[in-house]
Amino acid sequence: MPQRSDIVKESSMSVRRGLLGEGRFALGLVSGLCVALLVWFLSSLSEERLSIQNVLQIAPAAGALFVALASLLISYLVLSENRLMRQAGTDPVILVHLGKRDDAPMLTTIEVRNVGAGAAMDVSVKVLNGAPAPESRRVVIDLEKLDHPIRAIPQSHSVSYNFGAGFNLLGADKYEPLEPITLQITYENIEGTVYSSQQIIDVRELRFQQAHTPNETKVAKSLESISKDLGNLLSHQKSIAVITETKAEHDESQERFRDETRKLFKNEEN
Repeated sequence: MPQRSDIVKESSMSVRRGLLGEGRFALGLVSGLCVALLVWFLSSLSEERLSIQNVLQIAPAAGALFVALASLLISYLVLSENRLMRQAGTDPVILVHLGKRDDAPMLTTIEVRNVGAGAAMDVSVKVLNGAPAPESRRVVIDLEKLDHPIRAIPQSHSVSYNFGAGFNLLGADKYEPLEPITLQITYENIEGTVYSSQQIIDVRELRFQQAHTPNETKVAKSLESISKDLGNLLSHQKSIAVITETKAEHDESQERFRDETRKLFKNEEN
C-alpha cells in the first residue's frame, strides 16, 4: 500500500486528435513500405531470383530508404518529446495531499492543489474507497459529498477542505489510524483535454510532524487581545484627553508637585 498522498496510481488522457496528427500517418506509411521491401528482398534472395549485380543495384536505394526511415523515427521521437515538454510547461497537474491550517496547525486539511503550469477546469474529486464515516466524529467533512466539480483552480492555487484534528485521524491511542483513502481526480485544461488520475492520501504520514502555533499566529492573537482590551477601556470612558507640554513646563510642574508634597509632609509632622 503506498504511503504518500501524492503518488499517481493510474493516469490516462483523452486527446482529441486525428490519425494524421503528429506524423503518425507518415511514420506508418514509410515503415510499412520498408517492411514490405525488406520482406520482398529477403524472399528474393532465398529463391535466388536476384543476381549479385541486381543486389548491388538495389542496395543503395534500400539503404537510402532505411536511412529515411531512421530519420523519420528520430524526428517522430523529437516531436513527441517536444510535445511532452510543451505539456509540462502549459498543462495543469492536480495533486491531492494532506496539509494543515496556519491559524490552527492541529487541524488537518485536504488540499486540492494545481502544481502545473496552466489552469485546471472542472476539477472533480470522487472517493473510490476508504472514506471514513462522518458520524465517527474523527472527521469534520463527508468526503462522499464532494460531488460538485470545482469550476477552476488557477496555477499554483489550491482548494482546502477541513478534514479533522491530526490526533483524532491517527487514533489518539484509542483507535487505529484511518485507512488510506483512494480518490479519483478528473479535470480539464482550457482547451478541453481531459485528465484523470487515481491518488491516495494516508493519514499515517502525519506521525511525528510538528503542530505548534507559528509566531505569526501568536502575534495576530496578541494584537487581537490588545485591541479587545482597548475596546473595553474605551467603553467605560466617555473620552480620552491628550495633554501636551514643553520640557520646561513639565520640569516646572514636577518641581511644584515636589514642593507641595514636602509642605504636606511638614504639616502632618507638626
